Order: sequence, then C-alpha cells, then structure tokens
Amino acid sequence: MNDGRIAYTRWDYINRHAVWFQSLWATRPDGTAVSHVYGNYSEDIGVVTETKAIPGSRLLLCTASAHHNITSGSLFLLDPSVGEDGLKPVTRVTPEVPFPESEGWNTPGAYCSPFPVNDTLFLCSYSDETLGYPDYHPRHRREEYMAAWPSPAAFGIWLVDTLGGRELIYQDPEISTFNPIPLVKRPMPPALVSTLPPPDKAPDTGLCYVENVYDCRSELPKDSIKCLRINKLDVMGACRRETLNQHDDLDLHKESLGTVPVAADGSAQFRIPAGVPIQLQAVDTNGVAVFTMRSFIYAQKGEVQGCTGCHENKFKSGAAKYAVQSPAGRTTYDPKPEVDLGYTGPFSFTKSVQPIFDRHCISCHGLGEGRRPAFSLVGTNGVYNLIKRKQVSFVASYRETRESKPYDYFAAASPLWKKVKRGHGGAKLSKDELQTLALWMDLNVTEFTVGGGYSWNRPESREADPAGEARLRAAVKEALGEKVAAQPFDALVNRGMEERSRVLWLVKPEDRARFLLLVKASLKPKPAHDIQGTCGRDDACECNSCWVRRGGYNAPKR
Repeated sequence: MNDGRIAYTRWDYINRHAVWFQSLWATRPDGTAVSHVYGNYSEDIGVVTETKAIPGSRLLLCTASAHHNITSGSLFLLDPSVGEDGLKPVTRVTPEVPFPESEGWNTPGAYCSPFPVNDTLFLCSYSDETLGYPDYHPRHRREEYMAAWPSPAAFGIWLVDTLGGRELIYQDPEISTFNPIPLVKRPMPPALVSTLPPPDKAPDTGLCYVENVYDCRSELPKDSIKCLRINKLDVMGACRRETLNQHDDLDLHKESLGTVPVAADGSAQFRIPAGVPIQLQAVDTNGVAVFTMRSFIYAQKGEVQGCTGCHENKFKSGAAKYAVQSPAGRTTYDPKPEVDLGYTGPFSFTKSVQPIFDRHCISCHGLGEGRRPAFSLVGTNGVYNLIKRKQVSFVASYRETRESKPYDYFAAASPLWKKVKRGHGGAKLSKDELQTLALWMDLNVTEFTVGGGYSWNRPESREADPAGEARLRAAVKEALGEKVAAQPFDALVNRGMEERSRVLWLVKPEDRARFLLLVKASLKPKPAHDIQGTCGRDDACECNSCWVRRGGYNAPKR
C-alpha cells in the first residue's frame, strides 16, 4: 500500500458464513498492527482479492471474486476513507460483469490480475467466457460455483479505463496470459520501522488494551460486562478432519485461556500468547458471554496493540488504534482460568460435560429412573438430543447471522442454561459445574461428537474392548448389582478420562483403584499416534496428509 503497509485477503471462518466474509485486511511489514480495511460486515462482495495501490492516490484497485473459485470476476476501486463496508466506498471499473456469487453466476466475462497505470487506466487479464463448469461436464448446472473451467487460452491482456474503454493488448493462441506489469518507474512506499523489541529480548506474549468495551456497534447493556474471556483457536494440522462438526464441518475448536477483568470505565489491559489466534468474548456477572468476536486477533512477540471498544465504528471514534505505547495507569492482567478443567488444549465435551450429566442428569435422562421417559443424555448421544430439541443455542455453519448481537447465541440463549440455573429436576450443580456448562455452550457446543481438538487418535474416540468390558461388567454386578451392570457402557465409563468414569464414584472408595484398572482395560488403545499433525497411519492414511511428512504421495482417500 502507499503508506507502507501490506494489504491481504483473509478468510474468517470463526462462526461466520463461509461464503461472504473473505475480506480485506492490512498489516505492517513486521506483522504488527493488523487492522480491518473492508468487507467484514458486508455481503456485497464475496472475496476481495488481488489488491493493488494506485500511485499518488488513496484508492485501491481490487478484484471482486467468489469463494472456491479462481481469483477472477469484476474489477472495482475501493476508497477506505469513505467506509469499511457496503457499496458506498466502491466504484465499479467493469460494471458489465456482475460481482460473482453475490450478484449471480454464469454471466459472460471475467477480469483478474489488475495493475493500475493511474487512477483511471488499468492493465488486467480478461476472458469473455463464463466462470463455472462447461456444458459437457457432469456437474454443470449443479455445482458450477465450485470451480472455474475456462478454456486453456481464455485469458488475454487488456487495457481498460473507468469510462468504458476496453482494448486487447495481447492474446496468446495457446495459453492464457496473466499478471501484466508495466516496466515504468513508480514511487516507492515508505519503509516502516518495526516497533517490536529485538528478538533476543522479546517476550513470548503481546500486550492488548481496550479503551472502553461499551464503545460498540451494538448497544451493550450498561455495566453488564465483568470480564473478557480469552479463547485460543485451535489450528488444524492435517487437511481433513476426523469427525464432522456443526453440520458442515466448519466450526473451529477453541480453548479458553481464562478471563481478564474489565474496569468500571469499560477498560481492560491484558497479555495474550504471541503468534496465537485469539477470540475475545465479553462476559457478564453470571459468567456467560454477552458479546462474541467472530474473528480473531493475534500479537507478535512484544507487540502492543489496542482498540477503542468491542467492534467499534472506526469512522465514529477519534482514538488512535494500535498505539505503540501502553496506556498509563492501567493494570495488565494475564488470563485466569474460570474453572479448572484438569487438562490443556481444546475443550472436550467427553472430559468436561459428560461427567456433569452422569452425576446429575442421566438417572432420569437415559437410565429411566424418572417419573416419565425422558430423552437420553448418556454419552455423546446426549448432545445430539439436546440439539434436536433446541436446548442449546449454537452458531451452525452456513446458518450464521451476519454479525454478533448481545446474547444472540451460546449459554445465555440456551434453554438448557436456564434449566440448570433453576435446578431442573432437583439437580444442584456446583459453581464449577455451572461454569463448565456455560463455557461449553459459549464455545459453541464445541465438537459435539467427542471433542478435544483435531487429533486423529484422541482418547475420546476409543472403542470398547469386548473382553475388558465383560470383566468390568462382571465386577460391577458383584459390587453394585445386576441392574447397574446392565447400564450402557458410556453410563459407566468415560472414554476421554478414565478417572472421571461414573462407575468410580458408584463403588466404595476402597474399591476405586481396582475399578480404575478395569475401566482402563475396557477400552481399546488407539492403534497409532499423531505425527506432525498427521494421523500417523502410513499403511491406511485417514488424514490425507501423511504424504507431506513422508515426502512421498499417497492417493487421496475417496
């Protein structure tokens, strides 16, 4: 960019619609001061890409493209000083070609790889063909949005202007031509000096501050925010996931690092681990999320960054974002866990929530001890039953609202939370148990199958060993009777953490050590372990990424 920053396209899948929010961001060359430029609240353009700065101008030349397609579509000028969303800051350079996907499909013509000569004249590549599968392809008319199939020589070099001029410069007869760059002297952007400390003196954290959480696009209830929750977004190592999640397999696993307090004036200052994607949630006095970031921040080692408020309107506020010096007079906090989960890493339903249901709920919900039949909460099937009956509110893939609103999803919007708070069925949950349930729902009912992240060999997914299960049931029959011994396996054993198995607190304390050995023997060990993010099963790869580690190639699994 002309101010020395780097503009880039970023895909945000953090509880956001996968089609509409591939927006434009900017960063300093040292990776600091990441800030939004355009499109984070807008569905007018699916993907803003191929951005080029126009010399001597504040305008940016961009390509409006579609997700899951080549970076080709319609060209437009963007003026970031006018707005960061909608069509007001947009001037169409090629209005004869609609914005792909947001304005339709299979319209003739596609532009790409633009390069500005000045603010009215642009070199680019152009094809008069349509984006989509050709007529003879079996997926034509069904999945034409999934790929672009131009003919080999479809694109040539053109010169276009803002008055409608279109002139062919070069068209190769055998192969498409892209990325025209004129050999001409151009102004050099300024070299921005890094604000980071020397690498040998840099801490493993960054410092963040918020001036006033109530300075927000949405009106937050006055005095409602007690703290900010710091959620670490888990990174997927392999190219495919072990289990489906949230309908269409797009939700991200999250790990709560803890909370930091918000002062009476709405300010907060805290440290986050460097080089880690972080989601923030504003949390109320009941320990549930009021407002949730559907994007992420991150900090370089030793970086200081700040914002005016929660999703503030940068055109409304006069405060400077991303100051290079920490505001004086504030205490800096490290995230403090809300509850001790007993493990690190992404939140696991099996390890954390199933034991609560085992202790307080399944006697009626699953074991049939209530006055009338109730849906089951035994094992992971309980989550499906809660979802089926709309007892938990979560952001489902491709069903997300455009932007966050106070108390729109998660624990505060879940009937389950209201029931456990008032002691449904006589259940009296401890403070830690209530907070664990709130955290599970606030993290978007994370991985409602088993949980625990993207590992291909998670303990939660272990299968029962028939011989070991038989020995366990025999011991349960002797100690607790035939009725308990006949209960479902997941009502007795926790596949994620054997120490949290329900059978251990049913038996006498002096028998727990022996029964723990029986529980461990009732589960089959995983046949492999993860290696560098891959499944580690070289002979029968399930992740489709083992070839990266092995340096060879294994055929994609169909």
